[in-house]
Amino acid sequence: MATVMFDRPLDYPLQTPGAAIPLRPLVSVIMTVHNSAPWLEAAVISILQQQDWENLELVAVDDASTDGSVAMLERLAKLD
Repeated sequence: MATVMFDRPLDYPLQTPGAAIPLRPLVSVIMTVHNSAPWLEAAVISILQQQDWENLELVAVDDASTDGSVAMLERLAKLD
């Protein structure tokens, strides 16, 4: 099983070291993937282009795909 994480960095400065809470909490979107290559790029882009939330991460969990889905996820993660 392969897991690829897409992170959006926090843009909020710490008010006191290690104690600040971002104005908008992190939202994690979990996507399960199995042989989804034909739709995968569009799905990932759709999630990451959400304009309503700045602090967003996408966690894609692949379940032994054989169609190149993992390679596609790794390529997309490098672009983010």
